[in-house]
Amino acid sequence: MSIQHADALSDCGTEAPNAGSSGISTTEIHAILSNKRRLFLLEELVALEGKAEFNDLVDRVAQRELGISPKHPNWSDERKKVRVSLYQTHIKRLKQDGVVDYRSKTGTIVLGENSESVLSYLEVPANDDGFFGRVSDAFRAMCD
Repeated sequence: MSIQHADALSDCGTEAPNAGSSGISTTEIHAILSNKRRLFLLEELVALEGKAEFNDLVDRVAQRELGISPKHPNWSDERKKVRVSLYQTHIKRLKQDGVVDYRSKTGTIVLGENSESVLSYLEVPANDDGFFGRVSDAFRAMCD
């Protein structure tokens, strides 16, 4: 590889396609989406039109991740683990990166200023010929 090509590659992928002035890097986006729990949280938040109560999100993420219903005997203990992890780690990370905003007084989570950059990696075009769906599925599989 020539030096010219190496220089071109070193600039490749440093900004997300929709990053705008936010400057969230592709590396940061991949780091955000590499965790299954954060991925589930963002997908559920989008499904709830970008705004949700924290406890509702905890329930939805726990059900997806654990594959059990609230009627399961271990639900309370397992849900608590998901809740603590979301609150202490994942929400803080997403807030720090501007992907969500957590309003502690109301317990509400909303999509943040950088959410569009991150969510653009999860979208599959309406006229998908199957390729993008397979890429999306492969990316999700990496998170397992």
